[in-house]
Amino acid sequence: MRQVYAKLTGAHKAAVTGILPLGSTEPGGPDRLVTAAADGTIAVWQPSLATSGGAGAHAPVATWKAHEGPVNSLTFYRHLTDSPEQPALRLATAGAVRTAWGVMLR
Repeated sequence: MRQVYAKLTGAHKAAVTGILPLGSTEPGGPDRLVTAAADGTIAVWQPSLATSGGAGAHAPVATWKAHEGPVNSLTFYRHLTDSPEQPALRLATAGAVRTAWGVMLR
């Protein structure tokens, strides 16, 4: 039997073109998903905040317009520095108009 974990709605006005899971950095921490869409938007979701059973809609924790046209691809990368702290996780996207865009995710 299949069960809906969470209904993620309200971030995109066009088809989703990519999705990246981002697990927690600590045991029992929040899980996250990053989605991209044909309307040029990016959204960050935290499905673990959704009610069990997936009965209700779950809004994103952050959204922004990354590209004027569709987002064609997205990936995570680590930004290495001389700091002893864990490298920052960044998101890079590619679209039809702008070739790359990055934002720091923690």
